[in-house]
Amino acid sequence: MRETYHLGMDVGSTTVKMVVLDKNSKLVFSDYRRHYSDIKKPL
Repeated sequence: MRETYHLGMDVGSTTVKMVVLDKNSKLVFSDYRRHYSDIKKPL
């Protein structure tokens, strides 16, 4: 059986924030990284 997840990303001028939630909206993963205006670096 396949699981369903929801991904949320916020790419700002100096940081990237990401969260992954399961089908019950439970937090599975989160991360926060500074990219100092080099958006491709943390990806």
